[in-house]
Amino acid sequence: MVPVREAYERQQQFVADASHELRTPLSVLLASVETLEMEESTVKSPDEEWVFEGIKEEIHRMNRLASDLLLLARSDTGEMLMNRTWFDIAETAAQTVRRLRQIAENQQVDLILNVSSELIVFQDEDKIVQIIVIMMENAIKYTMPGGKVTLTVANPAEHLQNTLLIEICDTGIGIAEDELPRIFERFYRPDKSRSRQLGGHGLGLAIAKQIVKACGGTIAVKSQLGKGSSFIVELPTVSTAKK
Repeated sequence: MVPVREAYERQQQFVADASHELRTPLSVLLASVETLEMEESTVKSPDEEWVFEGIKEEIHRMNRLASDLLLLARSDTGEMLMNRTWFDIAETAAQTVRRLRQIAENQQVDLILNVSSELIVFQDEDKIVQIIVIMMENAIKYTMPGGKVTLTVANPAEHLQNTLLIEICDTGIGIAEDELPRIFERFYRPDKSRSRQLGGHGLGLAIAKQIVKACGGTIAVKSQLGKGSSFIVELPTVSTAKK
């Protein structure tokens, strides 16, 4: 088992190093493209503008992939740092929904937020936001125009006062029952043809699961093909919600 463990650790380190090293040349490329775009002496045709936008979009896409791989590599080695503080998850959730509203409107999807007027918790706020953004963007992506995505943040029950519930429900295309066991695997995409059309690398839910695990919580999914999905996250915390 020792050679296997060492090979796995070397692979983890390679992914982390490669992801980190990729970010610098990608940043240089993006800066170079943006500099060329700003050159006043260069008059660009519509086709050239289209090429520049395409290059920028691909650089941003590769940057996101490098960042995602680096996050996963760090989580595998237990290097994901946590910064737990007291904060109002109700306000954080509201701000996050406001940030995502334009994306939802472009997709003609209605966003609904269910949360107490105030819910003070002790957790890593940035990590909580990342979990919500990943799952809500995913829900919006797979919900047809006219559908809705609902974010619920609450204490699940009186006897679980130290547990925070985050649930994202959508009325989207749903996930087949035989696909559910693999939904959190890295690079796994149930509807591969549609996933390619919508973009992404199949890492979002894998990252969400790793962050939830680092926060000491659990994540689960319920779904019915053609009727939508519900992702449920439960995190340990300390609540002093005011009635």
